[in-house]
Amino acid sequence: MKRVFSLLVTVLLSLALLAPTTLAHDPPPGTSGLLMWLSDDQDPGRLLREGVTAAQEGSVLVTGGGEQSVGSWLTPPLASNLAISDTMLTVVMYTGPTSVGDISIRVNFMADGVTIIGGESESVQLYEPAATNIPFQSDRFELNATLGSTLELEVFATFTGIGAAEVIWGRNDADAHMALEDWIPATEPGLVGLSLTLTTPWACNDVASVTLLLHGPVADHDAEWPEVPSPGPVVSSGAGCVWRMQAEPEFGTFQYRWQVTMVDGEQFNVSSYYELQLEAVALQAPVFEATGALAGAASFPTLAALLGLATTARALALKQEQLLVLSALLGLLLGSLLGLELLAVMLAGVALVAWTIRPLRP
Repeated sequence: MKRVFSLLVTVLLSLALLAPTTLAHDPPPGTSGLLMWLSDDQDPGRLLREGVTAAQEGSVLVTGGGEQSVGSWLTPPLASNLAISDTMLTVVMYTGPTSVGDISIRVNFMADGVTIIGGESESVQLYEPAATNIPFQSDRFELNATLGSTLELEVFATFTGIGAAEVIWGRNDADAHMALEDWIPATEPGLVGLSLTLTTPWACNDVASVTLLLHGPVADHDAEWPEVPSPGPVVSSGAGCVWRMQAEPEFGTFQYRWQVTMVDGEQFNVSSYYELQLEAVALQAPVFEATGALAGAASFPTLAALLGLATTARALALKQEQLLVLSALLGLLLGSLLGLELLAVMLAGVALVAWTIRPLRP
């Protein structure tokens, strides 16, 4: 009996040594940029931006004996040009706990049926009692797709082992997806009331929400953005690709940040600053100063004109009636040109003329 027990322990230890040293696979690589999820079991299926919760489940059994097609998935036609100067394609597929063996995938990424990038993943060992991720990452490449183009993902699998492997997608525990790194929507911020215009590949349907944050007034617009901006979030309105601040910007130098959230969960910021001076006051103050300067400068020509009239009257020995008519005409002319603010000067001038013409009376 003891020999049987010893033999059993030896066998169990041998099996333990033969078992994989890693209890679980590494998590799938982190993805960012332009994310799309594989959906439904049709061929071709759909590439969705809304996340796995909007996807329909699908699967296919892959047996041994060579490479087998898993399926292809298409995007809707592009609503605008899509250009990324330096990107990388990441694809993550999943298999269910249905077999023991090794599996790898081959990926083909196309635009309008023309291959842009492709390649084969490393082989993954299937031993977990749960879904296993099979990642693929491409070399860096440049993507230029035009308005109306359709992006397509083809996936092939090679399985070696016992039975068959089930490749699955469209499930919370198997959210098969692809991502194009280093992409954000084209942005056009505006300073008239603070506005933001976005350009996305699918008619703005993949913009989930936009929040506007303000910080200031600040002394230096190049200062780092604080962890807690003040006044912080301000009311903005919009939908899709066009957003605008509802209130008028405050005076001073303010940093601002548009926080954009896409339907795939990706977030990015559009940050800048504005300098809004008291333009109304700055423009009006010189006007008031100019008016005062004109009034002060014009008072001297007025007196000079009245003194000239008195001197001319004495020299020409004009009659009183003629002088009164001439004074009235000159007063009306100067009053219309200079305004009521010179009334005191005019009255003084008239008194001067009356005093001057007293000796001219017959």
